[in-house]
Amino acid sequence: MADNLAIAKANKLAYPSLSDVKADVIRKYDVLDFANVPKVAFFVIHKNGKIHWRSTHSGRDPNDLPQIDELLNVINKIQ
Repeated sequence: MADNLAIAKANKLAYPSLSDVKADVIRKYDVLDFANVPKVAFFVIHKNGKIHWRSTHSGRDPNDLPQIDELLNVINKIQ
């Protein structure tokens, strides 16, 4: 938790981050692949807790990741 706060402060992040050392959240959000390896995952979660968008990827191919415009459009729609 302290590391997350330090990273957020150093990078001037205006949103919370999560370290999931025991993979509790990874399991709850169902982002483990068939070999129990976490996938690269992006979530846009409204402050009311509703997931508005999710995107999971193997992480092997950087071209397989969502485009920033796609992510920003989703964020703008729920604000």
